[in-house]
Amino acid sequence: MDNNALGEQCVQNSMLVRTMYGYWPSFHDAQLVGLAIELTEFDGRNVADMNIRIRHKGQDSLQWVHPGPDCIVEFRCFDISDANFVLNNFSAGGWVDELTIKSNSDGRIEFDLVPLAGIDIKFKCSSIRVIAIHATSGSK
Repeated sequence: MDNNALGEQCVQNSMLVRTMYGYWPSFHDAQLVGLAIELTEFDGRNVADMNIRIRHKGQDSLQWVHPGPDCIVEFRCFDISDANFVLNNFSAGGWVDELTIKSNSDGRIEFDLVPLAGIDIKFKCSSIRVIAIHATSGSK
């Protein structure tokens, strides 16, 4: 099983993405369009949750011959820890090289968004959920 398939298994509601694109993407050449951190209380302790919005057109499909559905995939990552955010030429846009999601031996999930340009995001969290897929004005 490849890393993308393993990542898909770590994400709740991942079937929404598979239904839209026909596969689980690496999000190569997708665009990071939103990032929000929310501080909240869970089980009597303070935690940080994060929403990440990625615009994707299916361009990383092995069968790609033209743009697919132009959508924004919104992830919600719960109880983030061990976070590392690095700005790299953010003025060039938030372009994604690859998104890797995998389970860790400590039971947490690793989220690693490697940029082509923009913000480098890496952290662990307790769970990840696809909370929405929004069609953009460029969608067919």
